[in-house]
Amino acid sequence: MDSKILPKNGNIDEWLKSIESEMSWWDRTTLPIHRNILNPLRDFYYNLINFPRNLKVWLPFVWTYRNFDYGYSLEALQISLTEQVKCFKSSKEHGMASVDVDTIIKDIEIVVCIIKRIREDDYFNAEYDRLYEVNPSRAFTYHENRRKQDKELLFKKLKKVEQWWD
Repeated sequence: MDSKILPKNGNIDEWLKSIESEMSWWDRTTLPIHRNILNPLRDFYYNLINFPRNLKVWLPFVWTYRNFDYGYSLEALQISLTEQVKCFKSSKEHGMASVDVDTIIKDIEIVVCIIKRIREDDYFNAEYDRLYEVNPSRAFTYHENRRKQDKELLFKKLKKVEQWWD
């Protein structure tokens, strides 16, 4: 193994000092300037520009938020992912999107639809009505199976969340 990746003797402090000694003067001076001065200024500017839009999007949700119901957590995720899709589509229109942006947009839109269906409990359709007329207990099972499938698909798709960035 390379000594730059793992410490030989297990002492992490000595290993970090050895890495710092290998850094050039430029790296030792520019990294703190970036981390301590430039990044906070850039973040402040970004926050200042995006605050009005974020307030418009999130204020209605925050006003009605209740922390005792999972539906509100799903609603927050739905709002966040909807805004993320808008960002991806805007990046795509301006030619700044990643290669696989269409797949990412499709996955996020699927997750948003699943969340919407779970929140609205939208499992009662014509097929359910026909089943209910024939056998009410089977109709209930159908309803529960659809809900279970949606939750499984939701969490399967959410495993890809680390790939959803622009």
